[in-house]
Amino acid sequence: MSAIPRNLLPETAEVGPDGVLQVGGCSLADVAAEFGTPVFVYDESALAVRPLLGANRFRRIHASRLMDEEKLNMKPYPQGSDCVWLASDEQGHLGAFITAGVGPIPAAAFDSGLIELEDIEGRLCQLPLTSHAQLLVSVKRPDDFIDLAERGFFVYDWTDVSRTTQEELRVYELVAVPTQPLNVGSLPPDLATVATVLRLSDLVFAAGSAVDVRAHLRCVG
Repeated sequence: MSAIPRNLLPETAEVGPDGVLQVGGCSLADVAAEFGTPVFVYDESALAVRPLLGANRFRRIHASRLMDEEKLNMKPYPQGSDCVWLASDEQGHLGAFITAGVGPIPAAAFDSGLIELEDIEGRLCQLPLTSHAQLLVSVKRPDDFIDLAERGFFVYDWTDVSRTTQEELRVYELVAVPTQPLNVGSLPPDLATVATVLRLSDLVFAAGSAVDVRAHLRCVG
């Protein structure tokens, strides 16, 4: 295996007494033993002092999030958490957007003040079944898509998580639709408020196959 170019490593990277590479005083052998490989490792303190020139895509994404969160004075992006955020469209129909741990999240999703973002999916899955689901993709485990669509939600997934940088679409793709869409007025009041705050007023979920949320709302991620 060839040596890693020094410019790809943070300033805190060094070879320890045992000959193992360390980042921020943490042995990468220990990290690999605990979390397996491949694994992304970064030193947050280095992000604050070192210019990021695009050598590592993961660092670029994380640094961008840090700056966005600082500007918006909000809770940090739920790093590594495959959470769901809720929105409504022009017709009052509802979309459930699955982030896959990396997809952009509207800033207002952090500001509604009613329901924690990480709790949205659980609340949606407590709603009664009101519809049949039409699955639009072929995946090994479509359970989450079907569960949400059977409760009347148009279900979107951030599918770029499984693509290379060159293949990225940078949109949420529609992966499941309900035969009987739920309307925002049918939700419990707190969920209805969240969906109303995140209203995509110039979109109709039933009329398209993808949503470029960054083109409509200020986002983190």
